[in-house]
Amino acid sequence: MHDERWQYAIIGLVTLDLEGKIVSANQTFIDLVGYSKTELYGNHIEK
Repeated sequence: MHDERWQYAIIGLVTLDLEGKIVSANQTFIDLVGYSKTELYGNHIEK
């Protein structure tokens, strides 16, 4: 689990698996793209 500093970093951060699927994202990234965690996680980054 990422700490609160990671969640609210000034830049959006996302972690991908080897296939390019989103494994985790910080709150800044989620706010930036306008999708929820459940909509993002498991989907390919290009989607």
